[in-house]
Amino acid sequence: MTGFCGVVGHGSGSVEMLTPALHWTGAEGEQTFTDRRLSVGDVHRPDDGGRPVETGDGDLLWVWGTVFGYENDDGNYESRPPGETTTDYCARLCERDGLDFITGLNGHHFGVVYDRTEPVVRFFTDRLGTVDAYYATPADGVVVFSSHLQALPRWPGVSAAVDVDSLAEFFTYTRSMGVETPLADVSLFPPASVLAVDGGTVRDVERYWRPRHRPVDASFSQFVDEFVRRFRAALADRTSDPGNYGLLLSGGSDSRIVAAALDGTENVTAYHATNWMSREAQTAERVALTAGLDFSLLERDEEYLSDQLDRTPALSNAQGKFTQAQFEGFLPEIRTEVDYLIDGLYGDILFGGWGIPQRRLPLGPLGRAALPVARSLSSVDDYIEMWDRDIPPYVRSDGRMRDILEENIVATDDGVSHHGVHLDSPVELLVWSHVFPQTNMGGGFQIRSVRQHLPYRNPMLDNRLLDLSLSMPLNYLLRRNVVDAAIERLAPDLAALSHSSTGVPLDSRYPLNWLREYATDVRRLLRPDDPPRRDLDHGPWEPHAEVIRVRDFVRETLTDHEELIRDLPFLDWEGALECYRDHLGGADNATELYMLVTFLEMPLAKRLMSASTESEQEP
Repeated sequence: MTGFCGVVGHGSGSVEMLTPALHWTGAEGEQTFTDRRLSVGDVHRPDDGGRPVETGDGDLLWVWGTVFGYENDDGNYESRPPGETTTDYCARLCERDGLDFITGLNGHHFGVVYDRTEPVVRFFTDRLGTVDAYYATPADGVVVFSSHLQALPRWPGVSAAVDVDSLAEFFTYTRSMGVETPLADVSLFPPASVLAVDGGTVRDVERYWRPRHRPVDASFSQFVDEFVRRFRAALADRTSDPGNYGLLLSGGSDSRIVAAALDGTENVTAYHATNWMSREAQTAERVALTAGLDFSLLERDEEYLSDQLDRTPALSNAQGKFTQAQFEGFLPEIRTEVDYLIDGLYGDILFGGWGIPQRRLPLGPLGRAALPVARSLSSVDDYIEMWDRDIPPYVRSDGRMRDILEENIVATDDGVSHHGVHLDSPVELLVWSHVFPQTNMGGGFQIRSVRQHLPYRNPMLDNRLLDLSLSMPLNYLLRRNVVDAAIERLAPDLAALSHSSTGVPLDSRYPLNWLREYATDVRRLLRPDDPPRRDLDHGPWEPHAEVIRVRDFVRETLTDHEELIRDLPFLDWEGALECYRDHLGGADNATELYMLVTFLEMPLAKRLMSASTESEQEP
């Protein structure tokens, strides 16, 4: 897939005004369907066409993304046969099980079922909403939708009005939250849902799944056994189609478990992006060679970030900084070498306790160490207090961020509403608000970038592994690492290699691993292994605080867009200068500055300026 769009309603008309924004590489094909009730535009890679498919009942079915398997109500699981397309597979399931097939799908997908006899159009998302799509209702009896948020204001009647609170969250937290977007009249299709549109009007939304944390009383070893079994099955589903596979490999654990479970598959190339042979790059290379994988080093030069700033914001769905589409500059080359890309994103969230706030132990001049004990979180107020931040000074806002959060994260009779997404309790808020919907994480920008070029596969997001994560006690997530233990089971030689960030082998045990990690931090503090330049680092990312101080592209972007900043009523030029000058003076405003320049380079920003100017000119 690359993108899709459409309009539901009587006399829906053509989608030609939306499809140009969906093209990305220049090599895509385009297919449209139009009748008097529905118009759909599908912009696809040359290897990914053929929609829609007609079911046995005469319904039309579109599915974007990939479905890997299906679990029926009895718990019986079947994998999609290799070589069968996702849409054909779903059509076959629909003929057999009716619309109930939607709730059992296991994959990364967004779909449309058009019942021409009722007539009703149903939109469905996977459990986490990993293929994000957006919709608006510009007029009575009309619903317009697209996989590209920035395309929707092209449609007549879709307002370019801004939700300033959501925009403030975007700048503060690097993404819009829940089903909200910075566009006041545009919403995200909710995760794990079927949204029915009847006669161009949204009739109802059925939520067929939501994360419920129900810890099981089992040993850690039993969880590791079960993880290994389910992960192998998930990876097998994602590597069953013939072709060459690429693994986006870091120096940590999440992608290493993929390398461990591949069992020396010959048609896999590991890719690692770096500026120099840092500890991260050296570790990734050792992992690849130990696993018997071909290794390809993708070298970023000093202009890579500025080049990406010129390109990737046009792809943004208001989810993440431009830097998080980190492979975009290499993907044209990668797609000539492999047919599919795999990664292990979100393993640290689902199985490593990332995002669970931990107590910190003060250690004087040696800093502070995180203790693997969850902070108390028993109410929505606790959660809001944990997330409260200062709004960047370049945002004109009448309120505080706490006020915005309190309005959008509220306790309900049966749980918590988090920006329009229901969660059962503060426990689900703690872990699952990061990935439910998936757009709540900046990793979504990387996934979106990859999908423009190649089919994307992520075994961590398999339904069977989501269920396993929800069954694990929080203490296991904090003090034990299932992924690391699984790597030791699958490939002890890979587990013996140190994690690039912690300096500790993955086969270490708590509390020994915690002590060794802290000792590594102290050693690196006392005997630093300095990189060759200030704007380089040993970690997975460049040291962006220093990058902004050393390189000129952020300053140049702000200067080039001064008029835009001054003209947009929700931005403040003096606040932008304050944010940049404070950063040069030693503050770390890298995230805030990157979010601002990402927004300024989005085509949406210029459209918002035009809308603002037109509004001022109206009598």
